[in-house]
Amino acid sequence: MLVVDKNTFKTEVLENEGYVLVDFFGDGCEPCAALMPKVEALGEKYGDTAIIHIERCDISFKGIYSFLNRTFLEMYFSDTLYVNRQEDCGNLGLRKSKESYHPIGYIKKCFIKITD
Repeated sequence: MLVVDKNTFKTEVLENEGYVLVDFFGDGCEPCAALMPKVEALGEKYGDTAIIHIERCDISFKGIYSFLNRTFLEMYFSDTLYVNRQEDCGNLGLRKSKESYHPIGYIKKCFIKITD
């Protein structure tokens, strides 16, 4: 998440070519602190693939995950061909959500147990 101030607001928000989600807050504002963070995302590029490690939102905002998924990719990974949203950890709701993106395939994962 990028924090902007009066010196960077124009270039980072007003002149940005992509979508920008702006959340206003102040250091001494308790309600503001309670709202942060509502949206968090972390990912990295590996070759032609965007690897998304974390996408976290406050689900009380209807459609926030769809917005985050789309906007995060548009802003930071528009030059990648593939997206790896990582493991669904057996969560059926998360699996259903990920399948709605029509994946081209799945990677087989294994655990290796090392014994003496």
